[in-house]
Amino acid sequence: GLYDYTNDMFAKSVSGFESVRSKVFTYRQLVDRSLRHARTNTPGAAYSYSNTNFVVAGMLIEKLTGNPVRTEYENRIIGPLKLGDTFYVHPGMKIPGRHARGYLTPDEAGAPLVDATEQTVSWAQSAGALVSSTRDLNTFLSALLGGRLTSAAQLAQMERWMPSGTAQASGLGLRRSDLSCGVSVYGHTGAVQGFYTYAFASKDGRRTLAAVANTSNNGTVLNTMLRTLD
Repeated sequence: GLYDYTNDMFAKSVSGFESVRSKVFTYRQLVDRSLRHARTNTPGAAYSYSNTNFVVAGMLIEKLTGNPVRTEYENRIIGPLKLGDTFYVHPGMKIPGRHARGYLTPDEAGAPLVDATEQTVSWAQSAGALVSSTRDLNTFLSALLGGRLTSAAQLAQMERWMPSGTAQASGLGLRRSDLSCGVSVYGHTGAVQGFYTYAFASKDGRRTLAAVANTSNNGTVLNTMLRTLD
């Protein structure tokens, strides 16, 4: 039931982004933004996507392990899976190596696109401040759904589904999408200013599809990606 603090932060796409592009937040500062609002529901009562929940998860990781999330990502996921294109660079603003540039559609019609590539992504942190590639996303999902990252019991917890829209359901950090052919696929979508990603796999992780668009607030593009997945 924790309110998603990004609702206020990005009420206007471009001006909201420019106000946080170079800022560095603490987890506590982000959670405090959420706690200014009443709970959206009692815990577990209804589906309500909130970046705040993932920030709280980051706080828990650091509290329980005594390490920054970067260290835990590298030791538990990036290193074991040999994800050579995946980095946690926060609070740095540069993407290492060759990379796509991401653009925001302006809030005012006719204004030029906004290059959003360089940013701290500090507003997200454990809610999405990772740099990766479609190849690494495929590798990650195959490992997760194939049971190579968690125990069977933990994966089963992630896959306790709650309806979250037409032909889709959500678990813990996982989303199930029910395609028009009757097949269900599992994964997630992700948006950070300038970039939008689809990454889904079959139940056993053997078939995967990851796609990225270098825009994050263009409905026409995003709907095209949804149809491509189907």
